[in-house]
Amino acid sequence: RTVAPLCPSTSPRPPLRPPMSHIFYHIGQMLRETGSGLDRVGMRLQSAHASLLTPFARHRQLLPLATHAPSLAAAPPPAFLHPTATLTGAVSVGSSSTILAHAVLRGDPAPASLSHDALAKAAISLGKSVTIAEHATITAGSTIAAHAIISPHAVVIASHIGAGSLIGHAATVNSATVGAGAVVEPGAVVQPGAIVGENERWGGVPATKVGFVEAGEVEAIVRAGDKARE
Repeated sequence: RTVAPLCPSTSPRPPLRPPMSHIFYHIGQMLRETGSGLDRVGMRLQSAHASLLTPFARHRQLLPLATHAPSLAAAPPPAFLHPTATLTGAVSVGSSSTILAHAVLRGDPAPASLSHDALAKAAISLGKSVTIAEHATITAGSTIAAHAIISPHAVVIASHIGAGSLIGHAATVNSATVGAGAVVEPGAVVQPGAIVGENERWGGVPATKVGFVEAGEVEAIVRAGDKARE
């Protein structure tokens, strides 16, 4: 008896097996989802006793580069660093200063170099009672004197910010000098090489001098910084 050969399309095939990488991927996903669920449960249990000092953020706040590491003043009153803020490289923070949520201070050199000289030039220095507000960014080579305020979303690039000065919301100061008691208005862009004199008010894009800070406004800026630290 002759049996006709089966058509290739109807011939039995061995069951397909997923590759090991596919299996490991799903195992990893299950473990991560389990961990996230346990984390949410733990946060709910802690909610009654949570505070800003509770380390909910998992990223590293202080990131050293080579031999240079961020330092916060420990002498009373100590500096405050929000759990979601990030300091990288040679960053020095003075006493009673405040660095709020998601602020970034990058004391790393602009070129891809970790030499001692490059890191030293990239240092960021914050004086006493400085306020760095939410989502502000300070880059390498910047110095910010006492009682200055860097408003939310502002960017300071390799610049000097004088004592008691105010950098407005979403303003940018790029390789410039801002004198003591000066005000850079919200959204302004201070271009490289510009010098903002003491108690001057600058605004616009590019920023130019638009007037002077009124009497008593510098004291108001200092009080606003003190209130932010409370």
